[in-house]
Amino acid sequence: MDAVEDPSRLPEPFSGIGALYQLAHSLITFDNLPDLLRAVVDGACAAVGASWVLLVTFDIHKRRIFDCVQAGPDADPDLSLSFEALSEIARAHLWTPGRPTLLTNERLLLNGEALDFAARFDRQCNSAVVAPLLYQDEMIGLLLATRPAAVPALTEQDVVLVSVIANQAAAAIENFRLLASLGQEKAQLELLYRLGQHLSSSLDIHTVCQLALDEICTVFKGSYGLLFIVDAKTEAIQLMAQVGFEGDILQFMMERFQAGEGLTGWVVKHRQMAVIDDVATDPRWFLVRKGGPPRSGVSVPLFNGEDMIGVMTLSAPGRAFFTPEYCRLLESAVATIAIAIFNAQLFSQEQQRAHEQEHISEIARALNAPDISQAFPVLVQGLMGLAECEPVVLALRDESRHILMVVESTLLALPVGSALALPPDVRAHVRDLQPHICAVSGEAHDEPLLADLQALGARSRVVLPLVVGERVVGVLYLGSHQALTAAHIPVLRQIANMTAIAVENDRLFRAEQHHRKIAERLQATALVVNTLDLQEVLTLIMDQLESIFPYDSGSIQILEQDAMCVIATRNAPHAPIGQCYPLKYYPYNRCLAAGEVVTIEDIHQHNMGWIPFSEALYMRSNIGVPLWVRDKVIGALTIDNQGVRKYTEEDIRVVQAFAQQAAIAIENARLFEAQRVQRELAEALEAAAAVVSSVLDLDQVLDYILDQVVRFVRGDTYNIILVEGGVGRMIRWRGYEENQIAMPTQGRDNIPIMTYPSLAQMMEDGLPTFVSDTHHDPRWRVSRGQEKLRAYVAAPICIAGKTEGFINVAGLTPHQFGPQEAQRLKAFADHASIALQNARLYQKTLHHTTVLERRVRERTAELEAQNAWLEAVLGSTSDGIIITDSDGQIADTNRVARMWLYHSLPSSDIERLRETIRDLAQRAHVRPDAVLELSGLDLELSASPIFGEQGVVGPAVLVVVHDVSYLKALDRVKSQFVSNVSHELRTPLTSIRLYSSLIQRSTPENAQRYFEPLEREVDRLSKLVEDILQISRIEAGQLELNRRVVDLNLLTEMAVMSHHILADSRGLTMAYQSTNGKTMASVDYDKFMQVVNNLIENAISYTPSGGHIQVTTECQEKDARLWAVVTVQDSGMGIPEPEIHHLFERFFRGSEPQELRIQGSGLGLAIVKEIVELHGGIVTVESQVGVGSRFTVWIPLMDV
Repeated sequence: MDAVEDPSRLPEPFSGIGALYQLAHSLITFDNLPDLLRAVVDGACAAVGASWVLLVTFDIHKRRIFDCVQAGPDADPDLSLSFEALSEIARAHLWTPGRPTLLTNERLLLNGEALDFAARFDRQCNSAVVAPLLYQDEMIGLLLATRPAAVPALTEQDVVLVSVIANQAAAAIENFRLLASLGQEKAQLELLYRLGQHLSSSLDIHTVCQLALDEICTVFKGSYGLLFIVDAKTEAIQLMAQVGFEGDILQFMMERFQAGEGLTGWVVKHRQMAVIDDVATDPRWFLVRKGGPPRSGVSVPLFNGEDMIGVMTLSAPGRAFFTPEYCRLLESAVATIAIAIFNAQLFSQEQQRAHEQEHISEIARALNAPDISQAFPVLVQGLMGLAECEPVVLALRDESRHILMVVESTLLALPVGSALALPPDVRAHVRDLQPHICAVSGEAHDEPLLADLQALGARSRVVLPLVVGERVVGVLYLGSHQALTAAHIPVLRQIANMTAIAVENDRLFRAEQHHRKIAERLQATALVVNTLDLQEVLTLIMDQLESIFPYDSGSIQILEQDAMCVIATRNAPHAPIGQCYPLKYYPYNRCLAAGEVVTIEDIHQHNMGWIPFSEALYMRSNIGVPLWVRDKVIGALTIDNQGVRKYTEEDIRVVQAFAQQAAIAIENARLFEAQRVQRELAEALEAAAAVVSSVLDLDQVLDYILDQVVRFVRGDTYNIILVEGGVGRMIRWRGYEENQIAMPTQGRDNIPIMTYPSLAQMMEDGLPTFVSDTHHDPRWRVSRGQEKLRAYVAAPICIAGKTEGFINVAGLTPHQFGPQEAQRLKAFADHASIALQNARLYQKTLHHTTVLERRVRERTAELEAQNAWLEAVLGSTSDGIIITDSDGQIADTNRVARMWLYHSLPSSDIERLRETIRDLAQRAHVRPDAVLELSGLDLELSASPIFGEQGVVGPAVLVVVHDVSYLKALDRVKSQFVSNVSHELRTPLTSIRLYSSLIQRSTPENAQRYFEPLEREVDRLSKLVEDILQISRIEAGQLELNRRVVDLNLLTEMAVMSHHILADSRGLTMAYQSTNGKTMASVDYDKFMQVVNNLIENAISYTPSGGHIQVTTECQEKDARLWAVVTVQDSGMGIPEPEIHHLFERFFRGSEPQELRIQGSGLGLAIVKEIVELHGGIVTVESQVGVGSRFTVWIPLMDV
């Protein structure tokens, strides 16, 4: 529509309404939003005669303007309106009142500053109308209309017209947006379908990325874009596809585009979508494109789960091109694209892994070959195929020289057999078991080999340590025509590990062969070590050592006092057998004697005191190892070589192994003689020990020991003397009569020990002694008849450090005995002391056994009597008796306690009972008690310690368990009864007190109306007291029944008739029906009438208005007996299932009657049950909530 031609003429109302009608009719005909918005502003101009109309749509939450449309002669095509300026108008004139606002000259002020439309829009106006565009109470835009100063100002009628137009525009805009949203969803589905079709056609990642970007740029017409792949770990960005870019800009992005740079880098860093409405105002945008700069852009991340795998960046020439709808469409599309890219990545990775695995398998097969040297060429070829490695150098560590020795190489500068020297920084990486990567360029390097690599066209170099455990066994030195990165390291490290294992296995195999050979030689030597020909064994040892460890000369020496003496040699004329070398003159030998291993690499440079014989000047290196036997050096094995040699730890171990064989052979020869000498004595002592341990008869044992002494200590007279009170008694002897030697002059039973110096000395020091010649030793006392005895040896028999006797041997020949005989005799004396001690213990044991047997018999009789009495007591009591230890572990129980602990209680209650017993037993010293409430059982427990002799608390506890269930039940019933009675009495008493107070304070005329409720409460209280008394009499057994024959039909009918009026007043119908003739029963008329009345009154009370009550009487046969059956059935509220079981309990009332405040004491049904049961009958109930209840009374009929 055109603007108003004559601004001096105001439009008529009809023309405004007509324009409004035309606008409303036209809004439904537009198929695009710009035309619709243009129609709105044109219609507003025509409707109110405005010179300028402005329509703005926006999102107040995102602070974003969507559309800005003008109309009228004052419209400005260069208008630029910011959201801040727009919000200033809206906040001042729309958001606060929330309705259209008319602005005249006096109201064109905002926060003290003029809202100068003339200055802002280069127009003059005298009034304006600002109307909000509201949709569902949310402002989506505003409509502004102004009039120039030359015409009358806008009026309230214009405000109404502008407001109506704004409302119509808001509805039309939202409808159009809804239709656009539906179209957008359709476009989204079509896009996803096309993406699915196109992306599923290929698994090549470059193809997938380009297809995806092409499809997106086709949908977003006029846009162009880039698709990047992002490394989830390093955030490295790689361009994979582009639309609309070419030449230098592509090279620029491929070389220096990093995370954080530009819009794409910002998205990678912040992991969220970014939208730029105007790239000229956003510093994140730096992409340029031939054909003119873009005006808007968007960048959206591609996620696989939590990992970012890519970024798609689009740009378009129009400002704010990427609307929220476009962004949502783009987000849904990139989800599908992300899946396709991830699948393509997986496929590419799988192909790469298969390619790598093929080479790795080939290398592994080669490395598993018996000869590892044949695998090295295959290793080189495999590395060249995997990472374009050229050259390849394999260097292994030489342990003896501590260098890296090249064993395979394709680099001329490093031939096989040369040493590989690494720069310090690379060596540091190798020591840390880490690979080292560097680029190969023309710059100067500390690594000379990099120039050779560059000449071969290598772009990068990597050094990989070959690691076994924490030990470096070699390195792989590789150049590559690729720019190797950390991504290549895992595969290369896998190959390095395989190579390291193969190298180590080969080393171990060779070492194992070497060790096996050593073991075979050592085993051959060991087979003859135990022979008695020492010289033969030592010669064999030298021969076997030479077959394993070649040498030029050698010797075996033994340490005798302070010199090393040669006992075996090989090719050593400078060291003949028998030659001794004093330690004080030769430091070399002193070191060996001190247990040190001596190695001399070059005797001419450092000889360590090595013997400089003229015959041995040609020797240049030496190794000497000590011969050890039981932590003691007994000699040395020395080896000489004519050349300079650095001995390794392995060399030392080999020589030590053979040295140990020599030490064993020498020690065996030394021990052989001693073993022969000791063998017979050991056998005798072993036999003596067996007799001592198996025979308790002292005389028999001493006889055997003395016989063994006679056998192994060559003498002429033998005796054993025992000491008692300082006097000796000879209890065993041999050889006196045969050799015509007299006994002691004092006799055999009264020998004064202290008068014999040798015996007195042994009494004091407890050590064996010998006299070589009795005629010249003052320790020997010559007795008459014993002059022929010329030698003497003796040993004390000691028990616990005290001398208790002696074993004495005398000989007819001087110097017949020495230290060796004294020690042998001491060994037999030790056995005699054990025999004497065993005999004494045996005698004591016999005595104690006799006494204990007597005491046991007496105590057993006492205990049997006590146990019989205790069993009788425990068996007769009704309490549980439990005996525990101090920790609460049960030792014994009586029959009652066993039933509770093992049979009659549930497992959970048994565990609680046991836990309580343990707790009381552990606190028995304070005599605790406790009450335990179990399922249907209340137990009172008390614990007391059981005292032993003299009142000492013993280790046992007595726990008594008493059943207090009946007492607890009585106590609960009493408490419940008192509580219920108190509650039920309080209510009527409170009412009586209230009405009494009202009567006292009222006039006689007013008081009269309080008497009736007061009487009603008194009757209620009286009935309650009577019910309570009746219950009490029933419980006490004091309720007497005055039985007589009664026709229950008649009784029940009378009860029903007496309640008709009450039922009618409640709006209820009540009927009575009798069947099966007369029902004659022997009952207490009043009591049974009370039963029927209670049931009928309950039915009336709990049946709502309009309900029905049916009372019937009949005869029925049950359990072979005739019964009179009275039934009261109502259509009332019913009783919930959980409450039925409590109906006949005293003072029980259901939850619903209490909520409805229906009066009642809760005693009626309890009285009914008690009275019926006193008559020998039963009462039952059936009920359903919302349907009603049925109470049935069964009374036995009389036999007629």
